[in-house]
Amino acid sequence: MIGIGEYCYDDLLMGRTDRIGDRLFFLDAQGPENRREALELIRYGISYYLGWGPEETVRRFSEETLGRLGLSEEVKGYVAYPPEAETDPTAKREYLLSLLYPERCSYDPVPYTEACYENGLLKGRLPEGLLEDGTGVRAGICLLHALKKDGYETPEEMFRLLARSGAGRWLASKRLRRYCDEHFAAPVDFLKKALGPDAGSDTLYREAMERIRRHREGVRRRYGKLGFAE
Repeated sequence: MIGIGEYCYDDLLMGRTDRIGDRLFFLDAQGPENRREALELIRYGISYYLGWGPEETVRRFSEETLGRLGLSEEVKGYVAYPPEAETDPTAKREYLLSLLYPERCSYDPVPYTEACYENGLLKGRLPEGLLEDGTGVRAGICLLHALKKDGYETPEEMFRLLARSGAGRWLASKRLRRYCDEHFAAPVDFLKKALGPDAGSDTLYREAMERIRRHREGVRRRYGKLGFAE
C-alpha cells in the first residue's frame, strides 16, 4: 500500500514539487518519526524505481544510489550518522544498510571508531561527539584501543596501569582524561565500564581499588593528609 510519503516522493521525481520535507517531515529534524519516514522513502525508491531487492541492495548500495534517487538531502537532514561515520563513506554505507535492513545487516562501530580515534590523535583533536555519544560505548572503544596499542593486552595489565598514580597523565596523552574526569570517579571505573560485565572485571576492579586505597593510606601517613591518585 502506497502512503503519503510515497506519493510525495513520486511528485518530487516527476517534477511536480521541488521538495517534500515540509509536506512529510516533522519539525524535530532528526527525531525517530522523521528517520522512519526517510528510511521508508529510501526502501520505496530502491524497490520501485531501481527494482532491487534487499540482497541486491546490500551488494550495490552506495552514496551515489541516494543521489540517483534524489534522496541525499532527506538522508542528510533526517538520518543522523554516528560520529565515526560522518567522514567515512564505508561506515556510512554499513550504518545506513543496518537501518534499512536490520534483519540482514549489522553495524559494528569498533573498527570505524578506532580509525576515527587514531585519525583524531594524529590531528591533535578528536572529532566532535566521538566520546560523548550518549552511551559511553565509543569512549570505551577508544580507551581499549589506546591500551592495546601501548601493549596492555589483558584486563589484568590494563587495571594495573590505570590503578597507578600516573594513570591521569597516561589518559591525558591519549586525549581521554577530560572525559574520564567528567564521567568517572577514577580511571579504573572508566576501564570497568569499557570492559563490560563479561570480561571478568569485577574481581580485577576490586583488586585495583584496594591498591588505590593502600596508596592513599601511604600518602596520608607520609604527609599527614589525604592524597589522591592522579
